[in-house]
Amino acid sequence: MKNDEWMQLFKPIPKRKTDWPALINELQYPVNSVSTSQVAEDSVSLLLALGYENETYPSTMSLQD
Repeated sequence: MKNDEWMQLFKPIPKRKTDWPALINELQYPVNSVSTSQVAEDSVSLLLALGYENETYPSTMSLQD
């Protein structure tokens, strides 16, 4: 499976309008992640504030550094 095909499995889907107060909180600090799992958590948090949700998630094994 190619990388782009793998990424499409976890493509976020727009579910609702942006939650502006939550988005403001997300944008108040820079992303300073040192591990893949931290980047994933920060990305999910930002996407949720933007009104996106994931139907599926990568396994924790695939996120290990």
